[in-house]
Amino acid sequence: MSSPAPTTDSIRAWLLARLRERLGAKTPLDADRPLADYGLDSLAAIAITADLEDWLEVELEPTMFFDYPSIDELARFLKDELESTA
Repeated sequence: MSSPAPTTDSIRAWLLARLRERLGAKTPLDADRPLADYGLDSLAAIAITADLEDWLEVELEPTMFFDYPSIDELARFLKDELESTA
């Protein structure tokens, strides 16, 4: 039996934790704030995309971090992407 698909909230929580760790943020990240404000660069975007692909079992483009510039926007996009591939 497969596990239930991640929710927008669980994707948001995963992104917040992973980005905070990857960016070395000392304080919580704001899910509405543009990721560029935190210094997200292309190397970090590629690394996090690879982790997301492993977790969600879908192929993703690292450019999604720039197409959906906040954690909230990205979480909604990913949830929609998962639903469209199901």
